[in-house]
Amino acid sequence: MILPRDVRQSMLRKEWDISQSQIAAAVRANIKIKNQRRTTVNNLSKSSRVEEAFENATRKVMKGLLLRNTTKELDKLEKQAKMAEEQKKELETS
Repeated sequence: MILPRDVRQSMLRKEWDISQSQIAAAVRANIKIKNQRRTTVNNLSKSSRVEEAFENATRKVMKGLLLRNTTKELDKLEKQAKMAEEQKKELETS
């Protein structure tokens, strides 16, 4: 249920014994917070592009590093497999 402003303020003043200056201070604080949220939302759109580009670059670099490590490991394993196969053939012929 939405109360009109004058009804809401009169309830606050009479039932809760709140002064007009307290109401005004609360309204100012709410407006300040609302403006901060608006600023944050506006800044998010600007910085999000930069953050996304940075994340993409980081992801690509990490993928490249992991791919190199994986390739090196695969080469090492292939060499070990070849050596094991050669040793097996030598044992069979002996």
